[in-house]
Amino acid sequence: MIRHILKWNPANVNTGYVKKIYISDSKIVFIMNDYFRNKLLNNIARTDVYISCEDEDGNTLFRSSSTHVDDQNNIEIFVPIEKINVDKNLPLWIHVGNNKYKLSINKHLELPMIYNQKTKYFYRLIISKNNILGIERINNEEYISIDSLSIYNKNINITLSLVLPSHFTEIIKNPKNFSLIIEAISDETSHRITEINFDNIHNYYSCTIQLSTQLPVQKIDTIHKLTFSLNKKDSKSYFNNLPIQIKSNALFNNELIVIDNDSYFLNTVLDENNNDTSQYIIKVEKLKFEPRVKLVEKVSLNSFKITIEFYGKYSHAILNQVKTDPLLLFVERSNKATMLYKAKINRFTQNTEVVEAIIDETSVLKNSTFSTGIWDAFLKLGDKIFPVANPRKNLIQYYRAYNYPQIVIKNQLDQYSLKLYYNFKGYLSLLIRDYVIFKNLKSISFINRKLHINGNVNIMKPNKGLSGSYLGEISIPVPFEKPVVLPINIQLQKTDKNDIEYKFLIKSLVKINKKISKKIITAKTYSNWIVQSTDEQFKFRFPIISEKEVNIGISQLIKTNRFISKSKKLLDKFKIPTYKLFTKILPIKKNTFVFQSFYGNSYADNPKAIYEKLYELEGDKNKYVWVLKDSNLFTGKKAKIVKPFSWKYYYYMARAQFFINNANFPDFFIKRKNTFFLQTWHGTPLKKLGLDVPKDASAYAANSDIKLLERTKKWDILISPNEYTSEIMKRAYQLNIPIKTIGYPRNDQLVNVDKEKIEKVKEYFNIPKDKKVILYAPTWREDDDKKESYRLKFNVNKFYKTLKNKYVILLRLHYFDAKRMQLKDYSDFIINATYYNDIGDLYNIADILITDYSSVMFDFSITKKPMIFYAYDYAKYQDKLRGFYLDFKAIAPGPIVKDSDELLFTIKNIEKINEKYKTKYEKFRNQFCSHESGNASLETINILNRFRKGEKIE
Repeated sequence: MIRHILKWNPANVNTGYVKKIYISDSKIVFIMNDYFRNKLLNNIARTDVYISCEDEDGNTLFRSSSTHVDDQNNIEIFVPIEKINVDKNLPLWIHVGNNKYKLSINKHLELPMIYNQKTKYFYRLIISKNNILGIERINNEEYISIDSLSIYNKNINITLSLVLPSHFTEIIKNPKNFSLIIEAISDETSHRITEINFDNIHNYYSCTIQLSTQLPVQKIDTIHKLTFSLNKKDSKSYFNNLPIQIKSNALFNNELIVIDNDSYFLNTVLDENNNDTSQYIIKVEKLKFEPRVKLVEKVSLNSFKITIEFYGKYSHAILNQVKTDPLLLFVERSNKATMLYKAKINRFTQNTEVVEAIIDETSVLKNSTFSTGIWDAFLKLGDKIFPVANPRKNLIQYYRAYNYPQIVIKNQLDQYSLKLYYNFKGYLSLLIRDYVIFKNLKSISFINRKLHINGNVNIMKPNKGLSGSYLGEISIPVPFEKPVVLPINIQLQKTDKNDIEYKFLIKSLVKINKKISKKIITAKTYSNWIVQSTDEQFKFRFPIISEKEVNIGISQLIKTNRFISKSKKLLDKFKIPTYKLFTKILPIKKNTFVFQSFYGNSYADNPKAIYEKLYELEGDKNKYVWVLKDSNLFTGKKAKIVKPFSWKYYYYMARAQFFINNANFPDFFIKRKNTFFLQTWHGTPLKKLGLDVPKDASAYAANSDIKLLERTKKWDILISPNEYTSEIMKRAYQLNIPIKTIGYPRNDQLVNVDKEKIEKVKEYFNIPKDKKVILYAPTWREDDDKKESYRLKFNVNKFYKTLKNKYVILLRLHYFDAKRMQLKDYSDFIINATYYNDIGDLYNIADILITDYSSVMFDFSITKKPMIFYAYDYAKYQDKLRGFYLDFKAIAPGPIVKDSDELLFTIKNIEKINEKYKTKYEKFRNQFCSHESGNASLETINILNRFRKGEKIE
């Protein structure tokens, strides 16, 4: 009950968290919110509730002394300040009975600074990005933090935090005797001194003084140098040139700002050239020339006109040098493809010129590089190219909400939505989307031998009056042969959810025999199905992306009995209690194996390899149970298939003797005595995981969840591909179990290559024998916009024209990306193999691997075939997300490329380029693949047999 109550998420009012913190009588007082108090008091004694801080090994560094209920019935937890003694950033924990949780807090809460008179150190409470409360010691160095900066008219507005551990006690006793001196040198002649008094310091438990000031300057467009000093008035002395730290809101790199209709680039740095951290440099540079949008007009349903005016004192000089007509360019943000539009200069008066360009159906479609995506606008004047800015008559942020009308353009098969908008940097961009976008799939079924498909699509504006019935066809790619093409009726109906969602019902117009039905069932996750309306009144196309969770049903038209449905939901509540009862009263079934791979999503990976070797050696001697969401995924010899969370699933989870998984089972799983849980994991880690994830990373909360660590305690043994992985897993998940470094069972097939199987897999994907295979397997970006369609980050059209006669590309995307992939064209060149069960088969048929930061590089290197690392966002991915264990650039056993053209060049010259990485590749294999002997499955079964014999496994 307590575990259910304490979901530490302050964004939810129905959860428990800290609502106030203050200091009183040498103690830190934590006051918990009402929900925590009301639920907790009914369940557990107050003496069993306390706050602690622990080091990485779980040793308690300090804990609260008492827990009380005050006059307002608030729960107060007291931590003595003299007990606090930490030397690094550590989280705080709240203990509730036998459970403990990271302490969550309202992120807007004001936190006190703490001074321990016993240790003579200052400490501060800090809030992570996930609203987890921690504590860290502050060095006794004094510095000034520049928290934020803005510029308006001829004033520089700054907020500061003055950190003064050594002098703070003296300052709070007599604040009027101290002040902050700011020297601002704006140019050779301007030298201003500003003094800020410390008359009012309200927080006497903080060694930080927060200030704000406005510094007037004579001229904005120059370099401003600021220094800060602490002044003690009675002695007329200075603590000169305090060291400076810059917060993110005061750190700018070519940030565009607008002041009085003028545009400036703002840069802020410390004086690093002279190694001087006490001088804050503000560089403001006025733009000499800038094209700005004057007007956007919708000329017709499929065209609009953009009018651009010019700003800056060099406008006339630049325009007079232009001898040719200007061009409006749109550059695709991901793959850098360019679309060109002719424009013309109109001179209204001697001092007023504008450029006008028409964007319409004809001009868009004649660009061979046209595709969906985000295209940034530029104006080309002669040989100079300038980004096109918003009107600049208001703040940059003002124009982000501009809602320009969308236009719809058509080609023979498709329609597209085009929308102009201003990006966050204040420049013009063009968003091109499919007009009809697949959203989700509800069901696929055969009713009276006819195919029925239900789901939702988004239809971009304008979209009124589109509900209705349309004739068309559906193309269903199937393994080993040509696609199945069926005539269909497409029914569209507007929903009430939002202004763009329509639901669709697709019905085949012909009855389907059993042979075709079977092909369709096997093709469910093969590649995207393509729906096409052939109706003259509304032509459109969209893909159907069939996820593994969607089962294909075969039934007659039967109305669902609501009573049966409600009864089933009621019975489901008894599944876990029944499971727990089974674990107590039913004996363990010897030699019963439960296998699960990727949470039941696939029949693949290490569990598959272990099962197949075990069945080869022992056959029907054992009972084999596979947990799969879709029974059609199983291609093994013999096994009982159970769906996750079904009654049969709970039965076998209660009674099996062996559990083999490459991830974790749910929290309900009880590890019974005399059972054996073999954890295989699913790859050599490149990105940090578990407790190794930095505290400020977005993935920290999920990776350090106490429940995750509790799941790992149920493992009996871990198999590992190399020493590097063994060391990381032991540390990141605090493992205290045997770790066997024997290689991965799934990689046996990469060592013992089956050439006949390679040919069969190629036939499965209908890959011509004369074509080579490129496997593209990028990792998932945690900060991708999940509401937008997933787009390949290379120029697909250019790749197709250049490579189609020699290669096909197999896509192996992350699950979240695959279901957003609106792939409709290039079916003879690009195949979505995301849902193919065994990626090892894809490694074996591939001639080249293109990846980025995915751990697929480690397994693929066993094949000795070339790899290309398409790391178009390397700096962003490394700094802002989870971080890497390894120096990616140093270890990558192949070229790292940054853009689409470089990637294409590398593919075309792969043999020559790969030769340069031969030594590096071999070193990589020696480090990460030395245990891949081709016998890891057999060695794993030997471990299981030792448990059977009662031997101790170390």
